[in-house]
Amino acid sequence: MKKKALSLALALVMCLSLTIPALAAEESYTIQNGVVTQSYLPNESATIPDGVTALGYGSFWGKKGLHSITMPDSVVDIGLSAFRGCEYLTTIKMSKNVVNIAETAFASCKSLTSIELPNTLVSIGKTAFASCESLTSVTIPDSVTSMDIGVFGNCYSLASVHIGSGLDSIPAGTFQNCGLTSVTIPNNITSIGDDAFSKCGSLASVAIPDSVATIGSGVFKDCRSLRSVTLPNKLTTIPTHTFNSCLSLTSVTIPSSVTKIEEFAFNNCLALKDIYYGGTEAQWNAIEIQQHAGVPRDPLYSGRITIHFSGSQPTTPTQPTTPTQPAGSTASNGAQVSGWAKDRVNVALSNNLAPAGLGNDYRGNITRGQFAATAVKLYQAMGGQAGATGASSFTDTTDPVILLAADLGFVSGVGGGKFDPNALVNREQAAVMLSSVYAKLGGSVPTVAATTFNDNGDVSGWAKSAVAFMNGKEIVTGVGNNNFSPKGSASIEQALLISLKMFETLK
Repeated sequence: MKKKALSLALALVMCLSLTIPALAAEESYTIQNGVVTQSYLPNESATIPDGVTALGYGSFWGKKGLHSITMPDSVVDIGLSAFRGCEYLTTIKMSKNVVNIAETAFASCKSLTSIELPNTLVSIGKTAFASCESLTSVTIPDSVTSMDIGVFGNCYSLASVHIGSGLDSIPAGTFQNCGLTSVTIPNNITSIGDDAFSKCGSLASVAIPDSVATIGSGVFKDCRSLRSVTLPNKLTTIPTHTFNSCLSLTSVTIPSSVTKIEEFAFNNCLALKDIYYGGTEAQWNAIEIQQHAGVPRDPLYSGRITIHFSGSQPTTPTQPTTPTQPAGSTASNGAQVSGWAKDRVNVALSNNLAPAGLGNDYRGNITRGQFAATAVKLYQAMGGQAGATGASSFTDTTDPVILLAADLGFVSGVGGGKFDPNALVNREQAAVMLSSVYAKLGGSVPTVAATTFNDNGDVSGWAKSAVAFMNGKEIVTGVGNNNFSPKGSASIEQALLISLKMFETLK
């Protein structure tokens, strides 16, 4: 009897084991009328079954164990928040026939480094790829004719983008707070929305075609590496905050079509010295230039801006019709610096706060390796004692100064045994490094749950205490409107001035 019962049990187990593989693939998803409405796969890799035509609302939302996804070519629609918050998703094999990517479809996929959008794609929804922090490049196909706001906002690593010929506008916030270094806008674009490129701290150059007739407010606000811009000849208004806090901007070419420059358009552009105007002096004087009370640093009223009038020359003009890059000021060690920073940089140099290896142009953005060396210099200038370094814990650098900074606790790696010395430092990282110097010297950095900045939510949890402390000591400040821009980059000269401020305040 026992043998018979055991045989029945074994037979049942065998039957069950035979049915599990067949059921597993089907039971991974809830599919209704060709639409995946829910997924049950905790596995790292997933393959969506053939015949599925759409991925429904939140069908993979928050699947933190998902690393790769393969879609069949039957998929034509990727729905609202389909892959939102899949933080470890690194690989996507997208259907070649996708027509629509809906709102927040891939938002906060923080490990995604690249995505190939198919040539069948027509529309991209609001913030579809927002906060994909590791995304480095993207090509928007010519087939895309509709794109909502903020599609690539807060993609901090996005360094290059190709905009297809199907779009006629760049919507508001499309590339806000990205890592772009240069942008060429195609001549099919006729308008650029509010804050489209604002807070792109590494953006040094932008080419705007004459097809662009309107730009929104704050388009290039806080683009602190932008040095010169030529505005298109159909533009009639330079809106409010267009270039606010573009600290490296030295020259702007303004066409004679402009009839109005709104308040704060050039606020806090401390390096601006030359405006190349396409009309006569009389035309310039007829422009409505608004001035908001309490903004005395607006350069259009400072008296230090030279207006070059192309129409004032009776024959061949001696002034260029396009801006040339001013040589800039020269610091006491021969390095190129912005005019507004020269005196304070010289003070930093006299206090031996500038390490070797910063190069000859301090207006460029500072790297992790350079900031590590700057932190060590500051530590030594404030009386810190540095011993010999140990064996390298990084596979991509043997620089003794970086290793010393790591031994002192000022810097750490980026994962995988690497330091990534050539990557740019952002503002919150700078605050953490400097607070580590202060702590190493015996100081105390209070722990806080939040900063007082409006963009506190963008400040990483591990950086909040350092940002709050450094801001409280007025060593680092906001970028305007009570925002800190934690993922924004910093220039070499800015890093030296912050070090100098800390040296003077906390020594």
